[in-house]
Amino acid sequence: MGPRGNFLFDGTHLLYRCAWQVAGRTKAKEPMWGRECVIGFLLSLRSVIFHYGPSSVCVVWDGGRSARRCHLFDGYKAQRPDRSPENHRAKQEDVVTLTGLLRLLGCRVIALPGREGDDLIHLITLKLGGGTVVSDDHDFLQLVARGVSVYRPTTGKYILPGFFAQEFGLPPEQYLLAKALSGDSSDNVHGVPKVGYKTAVKILSQFPGVTTPEGLLAGLMTVVKPTKVQLSVIDSLELLRRNLELFDSTKEMFGDSEMKAVEHALRRGVTFDATILDELIRLELQRVVERFAEWSLPFRRLL
Repeated sequence: MGPRGNFLFDGTHLLYRCAWQVAGRTKAKEPMWGRECVIGFLLSLRSVIFHYGPSSVCVVWDGGRSARRCHLFDGYKAQRPDRSPENHRAKQEDVVTLTGLLRLLGCRVIALPGREGDDLIHLITLKLGGGTVVSDDHDFLQLVARGVSVYRPTTGKYILPGFFAQEFGLPPEQYLLAKALSGDSSDNVHGVPKVGYKTAVKILSQFPGVTTPEGLLAGLMTVVKPTKVQLSVIDSLELLRRNLELFDSTKEMFGDSEMKAVEHALRRGVTFDATILDELIRLELQRVVERFAEWSLPFRRLL
């Protein structure tokens, strides 16, 4: 298979989704880690691999917030609640447990200290010459403009470059500018006042091919009777520049040692290890153990 045969899973996003699903069943107010969360992660991972048959799988964990983004905007992700120390430790234990299991299953696992998963995945797609990112995080949609596919597991939608516009209202090349206009509440980054994503798409549809704040400003300056919203955009040039700098994953620079670590992880041979059954039994993951022979088949086919 070609580059799209390489599937890159946003491990942290998937793990949180599983933890909140467990919390929903138990009425908990914090994500719930532990055995059920680990099982949910493995079942979700296996479902995607079973249905799409990738040639290789790489799971990427977050290693911390981007220092560059925090320096650029001190409110970056500042609204996210700090979990209790016990909750944080429980999450890290699940990451360690899953990392061991994933490697035995024949998956590559990569994380870098102080690096966000979306930036690391972008770097990996450059190294691989493409790939399919598995995540519901909108941050990855910018990669579609660079020839990367995105599979969104909660909706079951496969986002390809040629079908991007019909799903999101504009060509993939304009997505980042639309996001700069509308902001991202999940990152605590505000956009232009009264401009949501749909309004951003409406504005950009008037200026095909425009992908920069300066280009958009030049276009708006030609409008004879600009609306209040258009005037607000004209007055927000510096905000747009900052937001684009925050959202654009190409702005994140990696050091030589980090690049070598990623290259080594991608070159490293991985294969399915049958001793994983012993580990699954030790962890008492019965839902997987009971049908292990059938359940493990998709992982055995990975290269």
